[in-house]
Amino acid sequence: MGDARTASEGTGARGTAAGEPRERLVRAFLHEARSPLNALAIYLDLLTTRVAGMPGPPGRPDAAPDRLVGRAQDQVRRLEELLSLFGDAAAPRREDGADLARTARAVGRFAAHEAVRLGCRLDVDAPGPAPVGVEPSRLSEALTELALRIVRAPEGTPIALRVQAIDGAAVLEAAPVPFSPDRADAGPHAAPLARAGARVELAGDRLRAVFDAPRGDAS
Repeated sequence: MGDARTASEGTGARGTAAGEPRERLVRAFLHEARSPLNALAIYLDLLTTRVAGMPGPPGRPDAAPDRLVGRAQDQVRRLEELLSLFGDAAAPRREDGADLARTARAVGRFAAHEAVRLGCRLDVDAPGPAPVGVEPSRLSEALTELALRIVRAPEGTPIALRVQAIDGAAVLEAAPVPFSPDRADAGPHAAPLARAGARVELAGDRLRAVFDAPRGDAS
């Protein structure tokens, strides 16, 4: 009975830990979406006022209906871009295949917000493409967990996340990655990448993860 309870508690703890990066990703998305939503609400309110024949704010030629429609459309496009990025980060489409560069860019957009909130800076250099033989949602989960861990660095730390396609493989480098020097691995920082099938290496405070290309991809 005791063993069953312990196993259940362990499963619950793992489930909670796995859910934390997703929750932070959702919070970052909501923060990013708030500005265009607020702006869209203002433009629609002004547009409704003008269509109803009421005068707009004095000295505001930019409040003409055609300009308001254009500005509202700009905010809708911003929201569409955010939704696309969030979809790539949180629930990538299986039919698109897994691309390490695309996923790093999507995850980095939201992890960068978390970094700023914590007083750091996250720079992502992932021009791509860098296809990998990993299930897309597993890759996204691994990068989300890694990114949201490494941004918890000392305040003012610049953090770099870089992706390259090298010799038929996709390589992810992250630095600095804090870990105990008496350990042979980066502990929780390396674990999500290893679970996604990457070969993880360490050099100083730099983490390097190598993903195999999809089977049959000779590039």
